[in-house]
Amino acid sequence: MIPTIFSFLFCILAFLVMYGLLNKVKIFDKSINIVIAFIVAFYALTAGYLFADVGKMVMIFIGLVILLMFFGHVVNHVIKKSRE
Repeated sequence: MIPTIFSFLFCILAFLVMYGLLNKVKIFDKSINIVIAFIVAFYALTAGYLFADVGKMVMIFIGLVILLMFFGHVVNHVIKKSRE
């Protein structure tokens, strides 16, 4: 019960802060500011559930980048050897 209340309050806080910032900057109309603030608030509400496994995804991404860098270095070395 308590986490649900805090999630809802965080959603309202995100909406109010985003709406206030968008009104202060005055890039869009007020109706568009409300829509953008609502989308950001909904994202803030669901971000914890959607990205629960971000740590695992980041580690896999870093591993793939390191692997690609290693293979790129090996391929570059082989190409340089073949040109000599």
